[in-house]
Amino acid sequence: MSKKLINYQQFLEGYKTGEVTVLVNNSKAGDFVMSKFGDKHNKPAHIFFTWLGIIMIVPLPIILLIFKGWIFAS
Repeated sequence: MSKKLINYQQFLEGYKTGEVTVLVNNSKAGDFVMSKFGDKHNKPAHIFFTWLGIIMIVPLPIILLIFKGWIFAS
């Protein structure tokens, strides 16, 4: 695999034709959204859905287990 410097137009053309492959590290994608380079309108949504996921994975099943039983918590 050779590495060479290209400009943005060359990158777009290469990406559209499949000559350029883009690999995204999914664990770092959220870091980009929250960085100064990310769109400021996406930051509140990122925070909301991050916390929603945390709440749905940990406390919600525990609460459902206590009040509704094992079936609803799993």
